[in-house]
Amino acid sequence: MEPSWDQDGREPVLGVSVLVDRDTLIDRWYVHRIRLDSEGTARRVRIGTEAFARPTEWFALDEREMTERGLSTPAVGQIVRSRSTRPASPWGVGTVKKVPDVRARAKMLLPKLADAIRADSVVDSGFVVTELCRDIADLTGVGEETEAQLAAAVSDADH
Repeated sequence: MEPSWDQDGREPVLGVSVLVDRDTLIDRWYVHRIRLDSEGTARRVRIGTEAFARPTEWFALDEREMTERGLSTPAVGQIVRSRSTRPASPWGVGTVKKVPDVRARAKMLLPKLADAIRADSVVDSGFVVTELCRDIADLTGVGEETEAQLAAAVSDADH
């Protein structure tokens, strides 16, 4: 049976055998899972966080927290940070880096902002949205059409 995503604003916590397709993991950034581990005659509940191209990381109940955005584990913060920051440059210091033209930069920032807004609906990542909106506001000379797209995206982020 297919999980019911975002029903009544709630995130499902999936069993270990529930399959999640690659596109869902990419779009949602991560899903939570639950499993029971036997320890002698007792059972211990573990909450897992699975993301695309990452193994499921399992945590004890006392390592997770409930936030206003829902269930959160230490892995959630790592996933959000890794999706919201640029990887370190493999080039040494002093290497000249070509800066993309302002229109190309605008076209790169729009999907990043959309992803950050979507993530903000799952976890509190408003700081990423704020930074991206600031980057967009700093762009000048993008042309009327691109400027209108950027203004609409920032307006969506404000809501």
